[in-house]
Amino acid sequence: MGTIAEFVTKYKIGIQCTRVPGNPNILIDQMAAAAHFYCLLSLNQKDFATYYSLGSGHGHVSKTTHALIFDNPKPEAVLDCLASDVAGVESTRSFDDWASDYGYSTDSRKALATYEAIQRQSRELRMWLGNTAMDELLYDTDRL
Repeated sequence: MGTIAEFVTKYKIGIQCTRVPGNPNILIDQMAAAAHFYCLLSLNQKDFATYYSLGSGHGHVSKTTHALIFDNPKPEAVLDCLASDVAGVESTRSFDDWASDYGYSTDSRKALATYEAIQRQSRELRMWLGNTAMDELLYDTDRL
């Protein structure tokens, strides 16, 4: 089993991220203390676009301004997050199973929207990476 850094190097995956005010894939009450990015991962001149968010614990305080600073995400972190989300959906048989595993109510429309967003992202990620690399990322790469 390889590391996510080895996976990124093997497939020559690049990244460009821009700080944005929010992430449409997360709940409003989770946005306030987070830093949000719009990221383009690149592979063989093809891009994969995704939002990526970091909680306040991932920032560091500026010594001069005392503001909370967030570094731009690295491809390893973004891919690891995507792989974790996708593996969670792919390892369950249904929305009800997934919701139960992650502590969501099966009656929650927001939970269903999250589940469907991850399913969509899974299909798009597989199209971008291809089946072999996608399976390697999900099942043969150590998580961070």
